[in-house]
Amino acid sequence: MSSAVPPRLLWPPLIMQTELTVGGTDAEILWHKFRFLAPLALLTSHWRAPLGEALTRDATLTQSILAEVVACEVANGVPDTVESLAATLSALPATMRSSLQADLAAGRPSELDSIGGELIRQAERYSVRVPAVEKIVAGLSTDS
Repeated sequence: MSSAVPPRLLWPPLIMQTELTVGGTDAEILWHKFRFLAPLALLTSHWRAPLGEALTRDATLTQSILAEVVACEVANGVPDTVESLAATLSALPATMRSSLQADLAAGRPSELDSIGGELIRQAERYSVRVPAVEKIVAGLSTDS
C-alpha cells in the first residue's frame, strides 16, 4: 500500500476556483517598489555616492526627481506624494548603494534602461514632463 497523498489533496488551488487579491492593483504593486527604486538607483549612480549623500548633495535635483517619479506614478493611477516618497527614501540606510551604481562603476551591463528608460517611457505615455530624469539618464548613458 502506497503512503503517497493523492494529488487532489496536495493542490487544492488547482481544483478550487479562488480569486485572491494581494497588495492592490497591478499598477499599485509595481509602483510600490519602482517608486523608491528609480530615484535610489538614479541618484546614487549620478552622484556615485551612497543614498544619504545622494539625497542631500543637490536638494533641488532630488526634489525634481522625486516630483517627476510621483507625477508618473499618479498618472498611472497610483496616488502618492513627494513627501511620502521622500520619507520612504529617508528611512532607508544612508549607506545604501544601488546595483545600478555598482554595475555602471564596474563597466558591467546595467539596468539603466529598465529603470531610467522605463520611467521616461511611462512619462511619454502619459504626457508627463521629466527633464531631471532625462538629464540624469542621458548623463549615465554617456558615462557607461
